Amino acid sequence: MVCLHAAAPCVVVRLTLFCARAFGAAAHSAQIIIPYKQVPGRRSDVYVFCCSYSHSVVAKNKWVAFVSTRLEGHPSRAADELAAGLALLGPVEHTFVSVSDVYEPLTDGAADGCYISKGYDETSHFEGLTADVLDLYRRITGRELDLEKTDVRRAGGGGQEEEYR
Repeated sequence: MVCLHAAAPCVVVRLTLFCARAFGAAAHSAQIIIPYKQVPGRRSDVYVFCCSYSHSVVAKNKWVAFVSTRLEGHPSRAADELAAGLALLGPVEHTFVSVSDVYEPLTDGAADGCYISKGYDETSHFEGLTADVLDLYRRITGRELDLEKTDVRRAGGGGQEEEYR
């Protein structure tokens, strides 16, 4: 079965960069959400995540950072929309800009059994992704996933969870 039930409601711009230091190198990783109200003219938050060599993801004394937001202007000026996040980082050695559609399902999947997740949004801390996984669970099983009552260490196969005791 082919399921083509998705539309692109928004466009996300992401900047991946490598730098010599980030945020003054006071910590080995950081995550910052810049509220749109603190960036003149923006209607969407700007997300910044960075981590250092201590996480074994880059060479010693280097950092990798991701700056992302919802695209509000023309794609040719996408990197300009990330200026508030970029200003928090140190000197940049390499930069990669990507602009991508974020798809979401048009239906809930109940009619045809085709359950579709949303695409990755602009959040760097996976808030949207987590909400989407919980929504998928609810749509597929018909019940809310209560992680307070479920012992995921003892979760059985086949979607059967054991209640935490």
